[in-house]
Amino acid sequence: MAGAAALSPETVPRRRVLAGPAVARAGAPAAIVVLAAGLRLAGVGAGRPDPFYDAAVRSMGTSWHAFLTGAFEPGARVAIDKPPIDLWLQVAATKVLGFGTTALVLPAAIGGTLAVLALFHLLDVLFGRRAALAGALALAVLPIAVVSARSDTMDSVMAALVTAAAALTARSARSGSRLTLAAAGLALGLAFEVKLFEALLAAPALGALWWLGSDGGRRRRFGGLVGAGAVFAVVAVAWVGVMALVPAGSRPYALGSSNPTSARNSSSISPVVLASSIASASSEEGNP
Repeated sequence: MAGAAALSPETVPRRRVLAGPAVARAGAPAAIVVLAAGLRLAGVGAGRPDPFYDAAVRSMGTSWHAFLTGAFEPGARVAIDKPPIDLWLQVAATKVLGFGTTALVLPAAIGGTLAVLALFHLLDVLFGRRAALAGALALAVLPIAVVSARSDTMDSVMAALVTAAAALTARSARSGSRLTLAAAGLALGLAFEVKLFEALLAAPALGALWWLGSDGGRRRRFGGLVGAGAVFAVVAVAWVGVMALVPAGSRPYALGSSNPTSARNSSSISPVVLASSIASASSEEGNP
């Protein structure tokens, strides 16, 4: 009898009426995200990637040691000039799709698309649905955002993480959840791992958003900032901490470093080897 009542003619139309607005509310942002994905994925394999980082991606795929250390060349005696977190995504893509432009650019294209979704949630919390739709649509079609997401640079992934951190901060200020604020610290820490101090440009604004937008006393707001800052710090130095456990003799020299110990570890590598790694990566991109 209960099942018959649930499916009676009186209840079914009512459920459809209630479901209609929910579908419509989800449809508009979903359409914008699909538009953003289409623009960023269109011709994803036709671009001209960066041979410097692509050589590192190719080398990092040769062994777990090279993968962890961000090795620039297969011998893992020289590493790139920043943590290899973003390049790990490219290595994973090349393992699935093969080494080529499509696999190298795909993480940036996905990151650029997710940044649009994160911006929608940020603006929805701060200014409402109409502003969120307008802002997300503007970012979805913004030429510089589309171009950046079609390259294999790290900017799109970093931007997606920073925007996600902002959205989580806004939501935590609205709800008062310090756990959500800690998640924002985690996202910002990952952004730092991707492109170092460039990711911290938004940090003062995020701190001000929590401090001025959340309810509660100063002690509670300060505690939230301390907790999120601690999460950020742990994530931001996680890769460096792991690398500190690698024996000095197996630790590659980071390009741009002034550490003389690291320089001695790389003294046996020839510039010809570095040039060969770049040339090999470039040739494989043209023949995926």
